[in-house]
Amino acid sequence: MADPFEVRVGGQKLVGWTSAKLSRRRKDLTGSLTLECFYGSIPETPVLRNVKASAEIQALVGGSVAFTGKIDMRNGRGKKRKTADATGDKSDETFQRSVSIGRDAYSVTITARGETKRLIDSSHDHPTGTMKQVSPGDVVRGLVKNFGVKFVDASGANIKLEKARFRDGAPVVGEIHRFTKEHNLIVNETRDGTLQMTKPGNEPRGVDLILGQNILEFSAEQSEDVANSSITVKGQRTGSAQYGSAAVNRSVTAKQSGSSSDYSPFMVQITGDATDERLKARLQIENRERQEQSKNITVDVFHVQDAAGAPWDIGVKHYVEVAPEGIYDDFVVDELEYEVDASGTLKTTLTLVAAANDGDGQARSDSRAKGDARRAAAGISASPGLYPDPWTIGKMIFE
Repeated sequence: MADPFEVRVGGQKLVGWTSAKLSRRRKDLTGSLTLECFYGSIPETPVLRNVKASAEIQALVGGSVAFTGKIDMRNGRGKKRKTADATGDKSDETFQRSVSIGRDAYSVTITARGETKRLIDSSHDHPTGTMKQVSPGDVVRGLVKNFGVKFVDASGANIKLEKARFRDGAPVVGEIHRFTKEHNLIVNETRDGTLQMTKPGNEPRGVDLILGQNILEFSAEQSEDVANSSITVKGQRTGSAQYGSAAVNRSVTAKQSGSSSDYSPFMVQITGDATDERLKARLQIENRERQEQSKNITVDVFHVQDAAGAPWDIGVKHYVEVAPEGIYDDFVVDELEYEVDASGTLKTTLTLVAAANDGDGQARSDSRAKGDARRAAAGISASPGLYPDPWTIGKMIFE
């Protein structure tokens, strides 16, 4: 039977660690793994010699890969304890090991990030700093070309940029996020270290998460601290055939469904050619991100794997049911954390945000119908001025 949580370095199982934490988030390009190793006495020679900076490392959950990366840092710490010599001198100038030395006498902390970590540490190396007639996938592919990172474009996005200009010396991650965000796309690292690009609303569907069945503990939050009464996106056309005020004064404005009643406008400028398609795409992501932040839940789940036997994953859509909060809706895993404490207990925590609509502009019909039926059976109906507001992402109302 596979270990609930296993770590391999250079393909070999790592033993001797006492606690671990694995974290992955959609908005971060890569994940992180931290291990703690404690020893009851200070060793005479180095331990865990295969554990060194740049070594390949994997975390497996139930025998399946949950993280792939490289070690960033190894930090060893020791505690020197005074002991008496034969003459009773308690000087610590000649240190002697003691079998009674504390458990915290020597420890090693190991931190690692995913295979895409160099995209965060490095400036882009595009030879000209400009790409013409390219899609967002072309831009990302060009930026990661020399870094040995595998890239998969699963977004289906085909909007063409007349010209993409990269900022001199800018980090690769910054340029990737700049060009993908403006097209309402998400880029993150998979469990095997591949960089993937996806479109919100087209996430794979996972198992239902229901309080009392596979949710052990939960926290649900609704807020308006990121709400705005309206969002405006502005830009300019860049093509030689575009000129005059129609090319310069371009903008699109929309209100969020159920947005704040207080006057609080928000405005953002996009770079590149401000076509109608690109203006609306940026508006979509501004609306989505605000509503995701204002409607989220955190759950501890019973099992370390989903029903299919795979580790839990970010960017997966789940139907979530938490009756005390009136939640009977689709959510997407935004953050994931596995934590093993010193007693060996493994805790799995998912942070989920309201799901974007599917590609056809509607939530998936079967989950929506199921949620509506369960909500109605519980006697819960949306009512202005009463909690909860709808847990779904509201539509934009264009002005």
